[in-house]
Amino acid sequence: YQALGLQEALKEMGHEPVFIDYVPEYLRGRISPFRGWIGRSPMMMRKVIARRFIEQIRRAKFRNFIKNSLNVSSRIGNKNALAKYCERFDAIIVGSDQVWNLAWQNEFDGTYFLDFLNDMKIKPRTIAYGACFGQYQQPRHLLEAAKRYLERFDFIAMRNAFGARILNELGVVTNPM
Repeated sequence: YQALGLQEALKEMGHEPVFIDYVPEYLRGRISPFRGWIGRSPMMMRKVIARRFIEQIRRAKFRNFIKNSLNVSSRIGNKNALAKYCERFDAIIVGSDQVWNLAWQNEFDGTYFLDFLNDMKIKPRTIAYGACFGQYQQPRHLLEAAKRYLERFDFIAMRNAFGARILNELGVVTNPM
């Protein structure tokens, strides 16, 4: 409901928000309904099947909510297409639970830190709203890679205190809007 609330607030302010349908390659496996099937005992497979069935019902309801409630772009397949798509916006907002969880990455991917905006001639305003690292413990080398992009945000509002603490420890200060 955070997305719906944000969308409606932006509409009331006179904006035309669009949620961008982009999932980086390294996250696609994490959201696959087939993840975790290999190597299970028959007893565990029954539990996995039951759990996945319930999960698929929940996901179907969520997809229906998104389809009927949110203005979502068509699927964008890669970062080049993402950068091209974002040329039309005067502001880009990134955020939500675990959007900056670097523990999921083996190598730094700056997509959710908006690194793809580097080559744009006219840069949109960049805002983090309800952004979260997911957990306090993050790979230090990936945090250092993220720092230069975090410093470019015009405004950052963290979801929780430990995220704000991470930013503070990195020395990241953003300008208030």
